[in-house]
Amino acid sequence: MVKKAIKSKIVKNLTIAALSCSFILSSMGQIPYVPKAASAVSYSKAEEILGSLTPEQRAALKQISTNEKTGLQLSSDIDLTSLDLTNVIVEFKNKPKKVAQVVAGTQGQPLSETEAADLVTQDHETFNKDIQQLKGKNNKKVDVKFKRYYKHAFNGVSISLPANQIENLLKSNAVKAVWSNETFSVEPPIQVEGNGQEKGDQITVANYTPYDGLDRLHSEGITGKGIKVGVLDTGIDYNHPDLKDAYKGGYDFVNNDKDPMETTYAEWKKSGKLEKQGSSTYYTEHGTHVAGIIGGRGVANSEYKMTGAAPEADIYAYRVLGPYGSGSSDAIIAAIDRAVQDDMDVINMSLGAAINDPNFPTSMAVNNAVLHGVTAVVSAGNSGDKMYTLGSPGAAALAFTVGASSIAIDVYQYSGIQNEKNYSLRQLAKNYADDLTQLKGKTYKLVDVNLGNPDDFTGKDVRGNIAFIKRGSIALIDKIKNAKANGAAAVIMYNDEANQAEGAIQAYLGESMDAIPAFSVSNAEGNAILAAMQAGNANFTFGDFTKVKTAGDELAGFSSRGPSRANTDIKPEITGPGVSILSTVPFYMNNKNADGTKPEDYKFAYQRLSGTSMSSPYVAGVSALMLQSNKDLQPADVKTILMNTADPLSKDYSVFEIGSGRIDAYEAVHSSVEFAVMDKTPINLNGKDKSLDDITGAMSFGTYGFKDKDIKDSRHIKVKSFSKQDKTFNVEVNFQTGLRGSKDAAQNNVTLEGPATVKVKGNSVRKIKFDLHIPKTAEKGMYEGNIVFTNNDNPSEQYQIPFGGRVVNEGIDKFNLLNPIFTAIKTAAGNPIPFIAGEVSIKSYMKTLDVIISDPKTGKDLGFVGAFNTAAMDENTSYRIRTLIGYTYYPFTGDKKNPISKDWKTLKPGHYIVKLVGKNEKGDTFIASKDIMLDHGVPNVTTSFDSLDQKVIEYSDSQLDSKGQFLYDFKVHVDDPEMKEAQSYGIPVDGRFAVVPYYNGFPTRAVQTDTNGDYTDKILVSNQFKILPVMFLGLDNAGNAPVERRIVFTKNTTPYYYLKANKQAVTTGDTINYSVRSNNINNLKTTKMTLQVVNTQATIENVTLNDAVKQYGDAQVTVTAAPTKYSYMTAYTFTFTYLGNKTLPEDLKLFNFDLRTLDKGYTHREAFYVESASSIDQSNVETKDIYSFADLYDVKPKVTRFVSSVQAEGAKDPVTGQSIIGIDYRTLGAKITLTSYDGKTVLDAVPTLSSSGVYEFDGIKVDPNPHTIMVDVPGHFTMYRSLEFLSDDVRGELVGKYIRDPLELSLAGDVNKDNVIDVLDAIEMLKNWGTNNPSSDLNFDKKVDSKDMYFIKKNYQISNPTLTDAPKAKTKYKGATLDSILSELSLK
Repeated sequence: MVKKAIKSKIVKNLTIAALSCSFILSSMGQIPYVPKAASAVSYSKAEEILGSLTPEQRAALKQISTNEKTGLQLSSDIDLTSLDLTNVIVEFKNKPKKVAQVVAGTQGQPLSETEAADLVTQDHETFNKDIQQLKGKNNKKVDVKFKRYYKHAFNGVSISLPANQIENLLKSNAVKAVWSNETFSVEPPIQVEGNGQEKGDQITVANYTPYDGLDRLHSEGITGKGIKVGVLDTGIDYNHPDLKDAYKGGYDFVNNDKDPMETTYAEWKKSGKLEKQGSSTYYTEHGTHVAGIIGGRGVANSEYKMTGAAPEADIYAYRVLGPYGSGSSDAIIAAIDRAVQDDMDVINMSLGAAINDPNFPTSMAVNNAVLHGVTAVVSAGNSGDKMYTLGSPGAAALAFTVGASSIAIDVYQYSGIQNEKNYSLRQLAKNYADDLTQLKGKTYKLVDVNLGNPDDFTGKDVRGNIAFIKRGSIALIDKIKNAKANGAAAVIMYNDEANQAEGAIQAYLGESMDAIPAFSVSNAEGNAILAAMQAGNANFTFGDFTKVKTAGDELAGFSSRGPSRANTDIKPEITGPGVSILSTVPFYMNNKNADGTKPEDYKFAYQRLSGTSMSSPYVAGVSALMLQSNKDLQPADVKTILMNTADPLSKDYSVFEIGSGRIDAYEAVHSSVEFAVMDKTPINLNGKDKSLDDITGAMSFGTYGFKDKDIKDSRHIKVKSFSKQDKTFNVEVNFQTGLRGSKDAAQNNVTLEGPATVKVKGNSVRKIKFDLHIPKTAEKGMYEGNIVFTNNDNPSEQYQIPFGGRVVNEGIDKFNLLNPIFTAIKTAAGNPIPFIAGEVSIKSYMKTLDVIISDPKTGKDLGFVGAFNTAAMDENTSYRIRTLIGYTYYPFTGDKKNPISKDWKTLKPGHYIVKLVGKNEKGDTFIASKDIMLDHGVPNVTTSFDSLDQKVIEYSDSQLDSKGQFLYDFKVHVDDPEMKEAQSYGIPVDGRFAVVPYYNGFPTRAVQTDTNGDYTDKILVSNQFKILPVMFLGLDNAGNAPVERRIVFTKNTTPYYYLKANKQAVTTGDTINYSVRSNNINNLKTTKMTLQVVNTQATIENVTLNDAVKQYGDAQVTVTAAPTKYSYMTAYTFTFTYLGNKTLPEDLKLFNFDLRTLDKGYTHREAFYVESASSIDQSNVETKDIYSFADLYDVKPKVTRFVSSVQAEGAKDPVTGQSIIGIDYRTLGAKITLTSYDGKTVLDAVPTLSSSGVYEFDGIKVDPNPHTIMVDVPGHFTMYRSLEFLSDDVRGELVGKYIRDPLELSLAGDVNKDNVIDVLDAIEMLKNWGTNNPSSDLNFDKKVDSKDMYFIKKNYQISNPTLTDAPKAKTKYKGATLDSILSELSLK
C-alpha cells in the first residue's frame, strides 16, 4: 500500500479559524458530555448563510477550513497570501467524455461522443482564456506554468502559480474546484514485534502460485494473454528475467519520459542524498514487486522464480512515485488519465491517501476510469485494524477495493536433541542460499546471547555456533541479522513470558539476504535448553524434519477496514493474499554489488512483502484472467463475479472488514451465474448532486437517520446466466451478530426478505427484489450478513452477496466546552490562553460542520468562527480541540455576494452563544449550542493574613519542633463577581476556583477551593530557609488573577525592611503612599534603598520622614533619580540618615513616599521592585543585601498598549515570502500614526520602531470609539485600519489592555502614493531608474531596477484594499503603457 504522507492527522485536518493568534485544532481525549441541543432544526439566519454559500464564497473561507467539494480544497499549509509558486490541481465543471455520456444517459438526455468531447475541450479553452485575464487585478503576466492536462479520467489541469493567485482561479467559468497537489509515499504496514501478520517489508515466504487454483487455470490456457494491465507505482525493473517479456511499455510521470524504470541504487549513489528518509530508501522496489504478482513469467534461472496470477498479461508501467517512494496526486491522476487513453483493461493502484473520502480527486479519477471500461483495482490501505480506516481512492464507489488476508505456508519443523532430550524447532527464517535439509544430523554448540541486541554479542564467540536468543526488545529479524553479523551458523529463538501461550513463535519471516537458518521454540523449552547449557550441556543436534503449514485465511491485522465514510458502502469488497508474499524485486535490493547485466545478478532478486499492496495486484491479475476468458465482461461484472464466488475466511469477520471474503480465482473464472446488485452512487455535476448506476456484488443500504418510524427499503438483484443450463437456487439470508458491534436482527425483528428460491433459465437475465424492514423499536446500530444462493442440483455451486445497513441517531453527539469562560487579557496570571478548549464528536457523518458565534441578547448571529474537515472525522470519536473558540470571528456582512467578511473582528467582554452547525448529505441541519463568556474582570482574593499589619511573620526558636519546623494555618478565599451571571446562563460553575501556591519562589500544583471559594491548609515553615516566601495566585474561571497574595516567614532576629502600601488596588493616575519600616535592625544610623521604577507607569514623589522617627531625634531622607541600563526604567535611591543621640528601636517606620501611577504606559500591576537595601549602624558597620518586602497592588488600567510590526511587501523575499535579512526598518522612512475617533489625538510610533519592524503605541487613552492606524511605507500602499478593540467595558467601566496584532501586508508598487498601482507608478519609476530614490526603491536595496519593477508588474491595477474610495487604475497616460515602459527598459 502506498499511503499519503499526512503531516498531521486530525490536528491539521480539523482546521479552524487560522487567525492572527494561530487558531488551530489539536487532537484530544474523551470527556462525557450531553449537548444542550442536537436535533434537526429549521434554518436560522446563520444556517441559511452557510448553506447558501457559492463555491467561490466557500472558497474564501478555505484559509480557515476545508470541508466542501467545490471551491478551494487546499492543505492548511498553503498560505494564500504568499508569493510562493504552488502546485495545484484544477478540476473543471464538465465531466470527462465517457462519464458525461453516462451521466446524461441516466437523466434521459443522450449526449453524443462528439458533444461530450466538445464540452471538455470547451472547458480547457475557457480556462486558458481566463488565465490570460488575470490581469484584471493582478499582473497580466502571472507566472502560471501548465504541468499536465487531463481529459479522460479527469477533466482539468495541473498548474503551478503564486499562492496568492489561487483564489482567482475560481473566477473562471470553467473551474469547479482547486485541489492541493498532495504528496504520496510508500508506507509498509506498521511493524509490530513478533506478529507475522503485522510485519512489513521484512516478511518472506513460499510461492503462492498453487493457491486458489491458479495452476489449474494456467494449465487450461487462462493466463491473461492479450489483456493489458497498467501498474501505477514506483516503476518496474523491466530487465528482471521474470518481467522482461511481460513489460510492454508505459510512461514515467516523475521524470516525464517514456522510461518507467524504478529509482535505482546507482541513482542513489550519484544523488548525494540520504539513503533513507524514515523507513523508505531512496531506491525503490515496490512497483517491481507488484508487477511480479500480476504478471511474473516464472522463467528466471532461480528457485524463487515468480509466476504471477496472469503470467501472459501485458504489463504497462506508469511510474508515479519517485525517490523514497514519494510522488504527487497530479502525477497519479495523469497516470490514470493516460491508462484510459492507452486502453488499459485493468489498472492496479497499490497506493492511496489515508482519507476515507469517495470524493477525493484520485477517487473521482478512478470512478471515471471505470466508467470508461477500465477495471480499477485498488488497495484498501494498511491502517487497520479499526473500522473506517479505508483510504482513498479505495473509498471510490466504483473502485474494486481489496483487503489483505493470510495464506497457509509450508515451513520446516525440525526435531532437536540436547542432552538426550528432544525439542521441536519451528522455522523462523532462512537465507536465499540456505538448504535447510542439510542441517539434518549436524551438531553445533549453543551460545547464549540473551536478547540478541548488538551489545549482547560482546565477548561471546558465536562463529560457527548457534546463537541462542530470547524474544523481546527488538524485532525478530534484527536479532537474526545481529547473529549473522557475528558469524553464527544458525539461530534458535525461544518465546518470552509475554507470549508463552502461543508456544513456539508463530511468526514466519521467510527468506532474506540478512538471515541465516533460524528456528523457534516455546518459552518452556527455551528455559529447559538454557538450564542445560548452564549445566554444561551446550551441544545441540538437528534430527529429522517435516513440513507444517502456517495459519491461513485470516484477515491481516494491518488491513484497512470500511465502511466508506460518506455513504457507508461495503468496502473493501474482497480480500486477497497479502501476508508474506514472494515476488520480484530489482537486483540491487539483495545484491548491492551487481550491475544487473548478468543473469546471476537476478538469482535472488525476490522478496516477500506484506500489505494490501500485495493483495491488490493479485486481484488485478485474476481480473485479467476473467477478461481473457470472457471479453464481454465490464468492470462491474468482474467485481461482482469475484465477490459472488469469494470464499469465507477461517474466522468470522464483519462484511465491512472483508466484503464477500477471500478471492477464489478458479471458481470466479468458471462461474456460470452472476448476482449483481443494482445500486446508485452519488456524483456531483455542475454543483448539483446526481446519481449514477453502481452495479456491484454487495448490497449496501447505507445509513438511516432515526426518525421514530419503521424503515423500509429495497434493492434489486439482476441474475444473469452464462450457461445453457436451467438452474434453481435456494436462497438464505444469514444475519451476523456481534461482529464489530453488529446487532442481533432476530432479537430486533429486523428482516431482509426476498424469494426463497430463484429459477434461472439458461443464457437469460432476470431480476429479483429484497426488502429490508427495520422496526422503529430496533436497537440502533449496524445490521449485516450475507445472502447465500445454493444450486439445488449441485450444492457445491454457491454464490453470496454481503449486505449491511445501519440506523443511527443522527447529529452531534458531544459539544463540550472545557472552559466556557475565558479571557484574552494579561493579568497577574501571566499571558492568557485566549481560547476555549472543546470536545466534539458526531453521531453520524456530516457533510459540513461549522462553528458560529451569536449574540444572545439580540438573537443575531454575529459571524463565522471556523469549520471542521469532516472527511477526517470518525463517528462517535471524541476530538479535543485546545483552541476551538477564540476572541476573534469573521462577521456576517449581509451582502449576498460576500456574506462572510475576510476581516476578523474581536469579541467584547460579555455573554455569547457558540453554535456547532452540521449538515448531512441529505441537507438536514443539526445544531448544538453552548453559552460562553469572555471575562476580563479579575476576581476578589482575600486571605487570613490580610489583616496582619505586616505580611512578614517572625518566629522564635521556641515555636520550632525538633526538625526546626512548624505549621502555619491559613485560608485563601476567591470570589468572582461574574459567577452568578455565568450560572444564570447555565454555564457550569459552582464556586470552586483554582489557587496556585508558590513555596520559596517555586509554584506547586494548583489546588481547588471548595464551593464557597475557600482554600484552607497549613504552611510548613522550616528554619532551613532564612527567608521563606509563600504566595498564592487566585484565579477565576476565565484564568484572570489579581496580584499574588504574599506572606514571608523569617526568624525574629532577621533584619529586613517592609514597604507598606495604603492601597491594594488603584486606577491609572492614582497615588499609593508607602511607609518604609525597619525590622530587627539594631542601632540604625543610615538606610539606603534603591527602587527600579518603569518610567511610563509611575514616578516617586513626596518623600518625607515618618513622625515615628522624630520622637527619638533629628533625621533626614533624600531621594535621587538616575538612569539604568534599561532605558525604560529609572533607579530611585532613598537615603535615610539618623542624626539624633537616642538609639532607634529595631522596628521603626523611617520614611514615606508617594508612588503616583502614570497614564503614559499600560500596566495591570505594580510598576517597581526593590533592587537593593542596606544599613549602616552607629559604629559605621554596613550590612548589605538586606531583604525588603513591598506590598503589591493591582492597577485598573485607563490606557492601552498596542504592539505590531510593519508588513511591507518589498521587505519580503519574493520567493519565500520571508523577511529579508539585513533590512533595517528604521531607515525605510516609514510613518506610523494612531488617530483618535475625533481626530484630536494623534500618536506617533516611529520613535519606537525597531530594526526588525516592531513598533508600539503606549498610553492610548481608553475610548469607546475606534482609533485609526496608518502605516505609510515609501512605494507601498498606505494602509489604514480601524481598531475597535483598544479598550473593554469591564463591570461598567472602560479599561485598557495590552494587545499584540500584526496588520495586513502592504503591497509594493504605489510609487506616487495615489492608492492605486498603475501606469503612473511605472512612469514615476522610469524617471528614477538607476537611482536610489526611496519611493521607487521598493525592495530597499538602494537601487531602482528590474527587481523593483517586478512589484508593479505583479500588483498592476490593484487599488488600496483598505480604502473604499481608492481610484481606478490608469493603463495608459500620454501614450505610455506598462508594455511600452517595459520595452523601453528592455524588460518586455
